[in-house]
Amino acid sequence: MCKRPVVVCGASGFSGRLIAEFLREYNVPFIAAGRNQKRVQEVLSRVPGIETADYEVAEVQGTVEELTKLFSGSKVVCNTVGPLIYYGLPVIEASLRAGCHYLDISGEQTWVRQVAENWGAKFAEKGLVAAPATAYMSSAQNQYKPWPRAKAYEVVAPSCIQTQLALPWGGFPHPVWFKNDPLVANVRTLGGLLDRQIMETVAATEKHFEEKIRPLPKQEQERRLSEMASSVQPGTPPRENTKLHRTIDVVLGRGSMKFTQCTMFGTCAYRQTGLVQAFAAHHLAYAPPRKVGFASPCEAFGHRELLQALENHGLSRAHFSS
Repeated sequence: MCKRPVVVCGASGFSGRLIAEFLREYNVPFIAAGRNQKRVQEVLSRVPGIETADYEVAEVQGTVEELTKLFSGSKVVCNTVGPLIYYGLPVIEASLRAGCHYLDISGEQTWVRQVAENWGAKFAEKGLVAAPATAYMSSAQNQYKPWPRAKAYEVVAPSCIQTQLALPWGGFPHPVWFKNDPLVANVRTLGGLLDRQIMETVAATEKHFEEKIRPLPKQEQERRLSEMASSVQPGTPPRENTKLHRTIDVVLGRGSMKFTQCTMFGTCAYRQTGLVQAFAAHHLAYAPPRKVGFASPCEAFGHRELLQALENHGLSRAHFSS
């Protein structure tokens, strides 16, 4: 019996469940992996139409040896187990040893930089792609520069009559993608939610972290952050509603004499992540990537193709102006 081409690590999580849902739509056989087999089976049993999917459930712990054994014979690993800066290393190492392409949903800038600097060349040597931040989600060229910490900014968002509150966030991988691009001199990235009260709370939390938690030893930092995360979202969030959970992404690009703006209006950021992961896994299961080694999703699979997939599922549409 042929090994299923895709392995979803963390299949019992919110994002893992959505990836499984879209892998079913792409008719891609997959292995749903997690630390607790019963939990994975329970979660997948609630995925719409899962009875028509070609999949199996595997229980696996997080060691490189166990993961390598599980991945061997497959072609693609979709990793959803985060924070990646803590849990990503054994998964990407096992992917490389097993000869699998590696995808994850993390936009954690520190992790993306680690993949680029420590794993890009290793994956390229084997003809494999390592594409972190295959998901929905300021620096000068060749030099990373941090934003001022715990500072919020007023931004203008299309379709909104009021300015919105946004924050620089270490979850944006864009500075890493464009750091060595000869056509890009500077990249600055801001993000937020279209709910000012929530964003004010987030800004206050960031200020609290800078003042009270960052000075602590690393182990104590991690403990306090874990407590904060559990208090904010102790369980699995509800399934997104297309009428309520909307997204706006604005990209402004200018040279000396030209200016271009791309605005993407979409819905359901988590479903977009599940779709992009499934699209990428489907591509890699049957064809090579456009670029091997460290790559952004657009470099690996094509920005037009990714946009077309989102538009085909009614999750996002782009508008351009110059």
